[in-house]
Amino acid sequence: YLDSEKYQLKPRDWEAAAREGRTIAPLVTRLNTIRRENPALRQLRDLHFHDADQDAVIAYSKRQGSNTVLVVANLDPHHTQEATVS
Repeated sequence: YLDSEKYQLKPRDWEAAAREGRTIAPLVTRLNTIRRENPALRQLRDLHFHDADQDAVIAYSKRQGSNTVLVVANLDPHHTQEATVS
């Protein structure tokens, strides 16, 4: 773990990134809003993984009462994927 990137401190110019439109702040803000609006995302239980006919796609859902959220994510950072989820 000595050279693990996880433990490396790297100087970041957050203000320059924001000026250049390279910040993830709007994405994090939107994700936090989605979590607040969906009770299912506030719980660690009721997680159900779904079958996808493409190995590069993962799908799961969470439910809390009448609130259900389905998440389908592409695990391939280089190519768009298409899948049927059941």
